[in-house]
Amino acid sequence: RRNANGALRAYGRHGTVELGPALECAQEAVAQGAGELMLHIIDREGTFTGYDLDAVHAISAAVQVPVIACGGARHLDDFSAAIQAGASAPAAGSIFVFMGRLRGVLISYPNESERTEIVP
Repeated sequence: RRNANGALRAYGRHGTVELGPALECAQEAVAQGAGELMLHIIDREGTFTGYDLDAVHAISAAVQVPVIACGGARHLDDFSAAIQAGASAPAAGSIFVFMGRLRGVLISYPNESERTEIVP
């Protein structure tokens, strides 16, 4: 999550324990053997405001392993934006479950043509 100054910080224990600067933590995880990273921007989870593309770009550029973007997707276009920002893949949940103005529960998935538009 970002702190009050906008700096990207890594957290553990369900977002309750700050671990340090996110870039350094990502690089350390890779140095310790992580083969991919799940970049879960917890501030954006469930907000439908789109991925934090600056964070996706910064982390993806700082490590040599695949990065999965998570937290905040609103539209299928957000998937493409995350990939263009450097993510190897997007992850999402809420956009497939909560639908409409009142966010009713209706599980859905993109159809074949929508999937092709995301990753040609």
